[in-house]
Amino acid sequence: MKPADHTPRALSESALGDVFPGPFRTSPHQQEAQRRATAWAQRFQLTDRPAITSSCAQASAVILPDADLDAVALSVDLAVWLVAFDDRHVEVDDAQVDDAQAAAAQAAAALSRLLAEFVTVMNSGTGAPAAERSPFAAALHDLLARFRARSTASQYAHLTASLRDSFLAMVWDAHHGRRPAEVTLADYSAMRSYTILARPFMVVARIAAAHDPSQDLLDSPRFRRLEDEAATLCGWINDLVSYHREIARGHGDVLALQTILARDTGGDLEAASALAADHTRRKALHVRHLLDELASGADPHPEHASLIEHVVRGAVQQITYARYATRS
Repeated sequence: MKPADHTPRALSESALGDVFPGPFRTSPHQQEAQRRATAWAQRFQLTDRPAITSSCAQASAVILPDADLDAVALSVDLAVWLVAFDDRHVEVDDAQVDDAQAAAAQAAAALSRLLAEFVTVMNSGTGAPAAERSPFAAALHDLLARFRARSTASQYAHLTASLRDSFLAMVWDAHHGRRPAEVTLADYSAMRSYTILARPFMVVARIAAAHDPSQDLLDSPRFRRLEDEAATLCGWINDLVSYHREIARGHGDVLALQTILARDTGGDLEAASALAADHTRRKALHVRHLLDELASGADPHPEHASLIEHVVRGAVQQITYARYATRS
């Protein structure tokens, strides 16, 4: 299925407004954190695109409305690192490769080589000498040192584990994103909660708030279910708001919820986008129920629920971003 050049944006601000009503509280440190992130990204030669630092600062300001400046700045820097790396090395144009299978294999192999350096940095704490690190590896080393300084041992372990999950998801996305016809809805739904950046920022929110629940609580079904469902919701929201940007960048058959639904239902993309928006709203209502249950039900954990809700709000806020403006 070849997507159209553009379709009406399927998710409006009002679609989730009654489930996660705004306007959302934001950090008073947003502008300063964005200024710092711009200088930091330039220092490590990650990106010179203002839209990336701006959207990352907006998201972090919603996710961490009560955090101190250093925590917000650290969150923005991590977001910039992840988004810039994804833009440069995961969502790349393979127009010169005619064979989808070859393009998928080449993309996964190239990305694996890059990620191997990151794993070394994460495992050793030092990695290669600074002069020998790639820009993204050097920036990751800087990020990890700063996170380590303000994290408990368990928080830091969860952060690095979530980043490893994200790296694996990038390889999956690089491979399967070039062969979307082979991806089932079940497989996509399972992986979308990892290809989006919600999970690392759930840990970032805990670090910023000095919130360190026990491993038994984090492993409990109610905590796991909420985090899984919330992360999937964030991914589906991103699918609906970022589709036009992906098409504008020449990515052809974009791997997204609406394109899979269009393929599976045999309908056109506009109808599939409306169906995807309905799925997303239903998911949002379910997440709202899980949040309320964790916050005020039996054995309540309101702080944990609040931190996850702020991450979801950061995803909902994407609907307004100029970075994802509708093409006409």
